[in-house]
Amino acid sequence: MTTPPPPPSIADLTNQINQLGQSGDGKDLQLSPAAQHDYTQLIHEFRDELQRHLDRAKQIPDFANVGNLWSAVQTKDSFRNDLTGPAAFLESLGQYIDYLQQHEDAANAFFNRMHAEDHA
Repeated sequence: MTTPPPPPSIADLTNQINQLGQSGDGKDLQLSPAAQHDYTQLIHEFRDELQRHLDRAKQIPDFANVGNLWSAVQTKDSFRNDLTGPAAFLESLGQYIDYLQQHEDAANAFFNRMHAEDHA
């Protein structure tokens, strides 16, 4: 049994979607203006909702004094690290929001190229 390859990183996905938006082949894709609008609108709405969650998460206040119990201090530190430390939730969410913006931009660029070809 072979080990499956690791999933692509958000940076890899962002690079791939940018390449598709700049030079992707659309010979098998048919997209009406209404479908393009609906598709990019869904991306936009999802990205905005994630941004609202990210903004709220960034506003989590510093926790009150949890006392001197080791477990309470450790829990507080672990939670703070999960939010803001290396490979933290907030950073990952921000990268995913950026990816969604790139995806929307690429979909629009791709549609515009197809539309221009159709009307040339």
